[in-house]
Amino acid sequence: MGIRRRDASGGERGWSCAGVWCRVRAAGAADAGQGPRTRGRGDVCRRAFGRLRCRAGLVSGRTQSAWSDHVLGIDGCPGGGWVVVVISRDGRATVEHASSAGALARRCEAAALALIDIPIGLVDGPRLCDVEARAIVGPRRSSVFPAPPRWLLECRTVQEADKAMAARGRRKVQRQLWNIVARIRDIDDVLRSGALPAGRLRECHPEVCFRVLAGEPLRHSKHTREGLALRRAILERRWAGAGDIVDAAMQADSPWKEDDVLDAFAAALTAAGVWTCGLTTLPEDPPRDACGLPMEMVMLASATALRASAAPA
Repeated sequence: MGIRRRDASGGERGWSCAGVWCRVRAAGAADAGQGPRTRGRGDVCRRAFGRLRCRAGLVSGRTQSAWSDHVLGIDGCPGGGWVVVVISRDGRATVEHASSAGALARRCEAAALALIDIPIGLVDGPRLCDVEARAIVGPRRSSVFPAPPRWLLECRTVQEADKAMAARGRRKVQRQLWNIVARIRDIDDVLRSGALPAGRLRECHPEVCFRVLAGEPLRHSKHTREGLALRRAILERRWAGAGDIVDAAMQADSPWKEDDVLDAFAAALTAAGVWTCGLTTLPEDPPRDACGLPMEMVMLASATALRASAAPA
């Protein structure tokens, strides 16, 4: 059904940062739309974006002109489709659901940049971006698992994939990897079809994004209570009201889990670097696969020193 939205007050399908500006209402004005505001929603959201730029160290001596007023961070949903966190240049943030790769592509068309947690650019062997990402995330290196070879996308069942692996003298495909092969295929089809301008939809890894935003390696897995709390705290430091936005997104019928929204939010904050300090990649000069797709992971340019330390000798 395409893109769904719900605002934080429970309105029609969209999740917004209403919780941020509600906090600055005069005492006794608890209900939305009741009592005076000390600031408008836009004022508070713009202040929040200013905090992102200062706290994340994103301010540069120049203001980059982007061809759109918003960026996207994208992660897959276990319930199907994709969770999309949208950050606007004026400081608004929303959470949306794209039900298919086609709907996602249409959503990406108008964005300055969309970063997605899915392998883009495939080769029959290790990718350098994966190797360098593992070095950067340190304790969380196991979360960066190998991308599949392109020929694996031709398999439609895990049994077929296992046979293809065995025919090449390899072990069975990792089930965690197989679970996202269909998503990889869908995004690969979108990119190879030319439906999007080159460079509009690019790969990132949420653990790399969080590592850069945190300024240090993360100790806890996102699948633990401590890990979720840690990632929430990192986002909250970089974006005022991030926790409210995540809470508003977690409805009973939401097709995602909390860690999916957190990952997409980290990707969106990284994509916002297109307006500020700029972006860099792992590796610095990404190779391309046989179809011309870059094998890279995008991260904030402020992490250049990390990239240098992760490069293999």
